[in-house]
Amino acid sequence: MRNIMNRTEYLKSLTEQIRNKNAKTLVLEEITAHIEDQKQAYLLDGMGEDEAEEMAVKEMGNPVDTGVQLDKIHRPKTDVWMLAAMLVLTLIGIVMQSIICLQYNDLSVIQNTYHTRTIYYNLIGLLVMAIVYFADYRLLKIFAPAEDASVSGGAQGDQAGHKRKEHGCRSKGA
Repeated sequence: MRNIMNRTEYLKSLTEQIRNKNAKTLVLEEITAHIEDQKQAYLLDGMGEDEAEEMAVKEMGNPVDTGVQLDKIHRPKTDVWMLAAMLVLTLIGIVMQSIICLQYNDLSVIQNTYHTRTIYYNLIGLLVMAIVYFADYRLLKIFAPAEDASVSGGAQGDQAGHKRKEHGCRSKGA
């Protein structure tokens, strides 16, 4: 008796290795599509349904090894250098503004709270930069308009092309 995984077992074992929740969904869709494509190729070659799926899953390789490799690829990476640059540039900005402020002998020109406000606003700027850096822009897709078939070359575009061809044929015959 053979001990070959079915598609569900394979995908479950593979996705258990991936820690990133968003990547897990994408990988599951991608691997499922690969298995289905390979299964269809085997069916066209004359294999039976069960044998074609079994071979397609087998060709995907060891699910644990594949899952570990995909986890390495899809692991979220924090660019420490970018974060350090944001912090250093903010600190340089605060120091430069303080030096400029110290150049004024008459403090009535600049309010007494200038240093506090400078630090406060720079920290707010640093926080905004950090939020933008860590934001998951994929969440914005809920605000994206639905795709229009005519824009993407769907059925409406095909019909228009077909009508142009018909029109061209008639004018040649006339």
